[in-house]
Amino acid sequence: IFMESCVCQIPIVEGDSLQGLLPVDLLRMKEHEQALIQSFQGEFKPAYVPADMHILNVFRPASELDLSVIPVVDANNSYLGAFSLTDLTHHFAALYSFREAGGIFTLSIPYNNYDISEISRIVETNNTKILSIYTELNEEGSVVYLTAKVNTLDLKHLEATFERYNYGIQVHHTTGS
Repeated sequence: IFMESCVCQIPIVEGDSLQGLLPVDLLRMKEHEQALIQSFQGEFKPAYVPADMHILNVFRPASELDLSVIPVVDANNSYLGAFSLTDLTHHFAALYSFREAGGIFTLSIPYNNYDISEISRIVETNNTKILSIYTELNEEGSVVYLTAKVNTLDLKHLEATFERYNYGIQVHHTTGS
């Protein structure tokens, strides 16, 4: 079932305490077909996130540890449940306007010139609203790439305004409803 569900780890819980994640790959080996779960204890990954962690911070351990399932525990290490990557994707899509119709653009801004209030002002003077913003630094930390989703499908006026203010802009495809 786990293999068919594209789940690579299984949370192992004893009582209400998380013991770790068992890699599903170990269960594929013929010699482990009749093995008890406790015989794999040395192979458990000690991976989890606390219940009060913000959803955006869950992506880091999931990525760093190559997890397909992320257990959630309380302050006493009691297992509360788990997120699958699919769960996270659905939550992220709902939370950050991926399902909303709109246009997407990316600005390339020298780090020392990055001013979110100016960018917001430019967008809003074009009768447009920002639905979501994501930033990323280049490796040297000298350039900010700001990707924004806005509530309009027609980005021609917005693109022209950013170019007038000397912003490097790349317009991406728009997403309709």
